[in-house]
Amino acid sequence: MSFRESLQASQTRLTDAERRIGTVLLNDSQSAPLLTAAQLAKQADVHESTVVRFAQKLGYAGYIALRLDLASDTSNGPRRRPQPSGEEASLARVVRAQTEVLERLEENVPQAEVDGAMAAVLAGGHHYVLGDGLVGPVAEFFGRKVAILGLPVSVVRQSGVELVVQLAMVRPGDVVTAFTLSTEYAANRAVFDSIRERGATLILITDQPIHTHKPEADFLLAVPRSDLNHGVFVALSAVAYALDYSLMLQLKQRG
Repeated sequence: MSFRESLQASQTRLTDAERRIGTVLLNDSQSAPLLTAAQLAKQADVHESTVVRFAQKLGYAGYIALRLDLASDTSNGPRRRPQPSGEEASLARVVRAQTEVLERLEENVPQAEVDGAMAAVLAGGHHYVLGDGLVGPVAEFFGRKVAILGLPVSVVRQSGVELVVQLAMVRPGDVVTAFTLSTEYAANRAVFDSIRERGATLILITDQPIHTHKPEADFLLAVPRSDLNHGVFVALSAVAYALDYSLMLQLKQRG
């Protein structure tokens, strides 16, 4: 069944809010496949979760699957069969979750915060990039990007006492960019507080549950999590790319 056929067959089971979603999608079939769940929810004046329930009620695994089918309708190309939500494959489940997180990334990580953090790196002294455990590879990647641009940088991938020793050389005016998950933040909070007490700039890149810790940082970039708790590492990598791109543009503007 196509999206239109699925919608027609489900009319009697839809709520008024869900019917509004269907109307928005049908009124502009060319642009509708490009709408994110948040954008569609805003146009239909419903909660974002209602968009997901609407898709599942029509027999799709989620809103992403609905968009694909809607795009097939629009292009008259081969149609994808909606996959029952109870039988969603592991790959589709992970891709959906990570896509949802990336779609919300711009709303949760302001460009001004990205640019401000990199302006601080350019204005500061030595740049330290921290990241241990699961986020270590992202920190290593970002540190290498900074080094390629010719800036003084040290990547620190230790924790505990070793981390304290490595950061003993941090001086006023230096900049520390720390990649850390909110679940690991408490263990290193004293280290982060010490960095700021010494007059260094702290850039914290983490996930949204960090807000429960009320962290004190000069720049806080917290990526969202999906309902399935997936997508954080892809989003952190995207932020690392965005930081590198911002740094490169600011260096270029300086001539």
